[in-house]
Amino acid sequence: MAAAEVFGAEPAWLADLDPAAAALLAHRYPGVPNLGDITAVDWDLVALLAPVELVFAGWPCQPFSLAGKQKGADDDRALWPEVDRCLRALRPQYVLLENVPAVVAAGELERVATSLASLGYRFAWCCLTAAAVGAPHKRDRFFLVAVAEDADGAARGQRGIAASDQAESRRTRADAGRRGRASAADADSDAVREQPIAKPRGLRTAVAEQPRINAAPHAEGRGLAGDTERDSETQLHQADDEPRLDADGRVLDWAGYEPAIRRWEAVLGRPAPVPTVPGARGGRVLNPELPEWMMGLPAGWITGVPGLSRAQQLKLAGNGVVWQQAVEAYLYLLGVLDADARSAA
Repeated sequence: MAAAEVFGAEPAWLADLDPAAAALLAHRYPGVPNLGDITAVDWDLVALLAPVELVFAGWPCQPFSLAGKQKGADDDRALWPEVDRCLRALRPQYVLLENVPAVVAAGELERVATSLASLGYRFAWCCLTAAAVGAPHKRDRFFLVAVAEDADGAARGQRGIAASDQAESRRTRADAGRRGRASAADADSDAVREQPIAKPRGLRTAVAEQPRINAAPHAEGRGLAGDTERDSETQLHQADDEPRLDADGRVLDWAGYEPAIRRWEAVLGRPAPVPTVPGARGGRVLNPELPEWMMGLPAGWITGVPGLSRAQQLKLAGNGVVWQQAVEAYLYLLGVLDADARSAA
């Protein structure tokens, strides 16, 4: 959704083997083929039959997440080599990446940077919270944009946009891992010439009208820096007290959550759903429409898909990315790349 907003493109194909994610993608993008397990895809055949201009990849985060065993590249789910295999066959003009911030310290960013540099991409990366665009939760994420050019500066690729997203939702070289930018030319002076990249569409949603809570360039590395004091005002889990509900689960008042809820309601243009619904065994349980709303998705984007269980709905919302957050990050990174190219020209 973020890539479509920024570049104005449509999906050519998708690749996700999780049953719930596949069901949602089939429902929301009817007619768009799902290639399934990326480890089994013949990318040379895809390059021949369905070449694309842009590839988005959110590879599994469990090997790097602080909630996991942090085995890094030694984890069987550390699938960056499969993303590399895809890029080497397709050679898209643009690559958009997303993962958890732990990839930076876990050595995964170094592996990604080396891979992209060897393919002749120049790239920029940052970490940005969902709170930066007004969401009522932190959800810090790593984003990277890479652009490829031929030796003469001509753009490569065909019209289209592809998504390779199998995240069950996702120390670097001094020259390639700087917070905010890096260039393939740093690793190989003959790799590419720095040239201006194509202009993206730009954000055209209510997010553009919101104050940038912490989306200002970092003074040292030109990354995106957080503001702890202001971030805390947006965090649901940092509220001083709990919301009060009536017997039917309707909110009487959001108490300490009020500022965060009202800010996101203003961005999305619709009120927050009730937080609980009647459970199958009596009592009340978390309403899946609330995390769906917290993720900035249209009403029913997940909960309106036929056949999904409540557990699947909650997992899809919990493993997702706030697309407005991704838009902000990608636009910022494209601007960094464009500025660097212009200064080098």
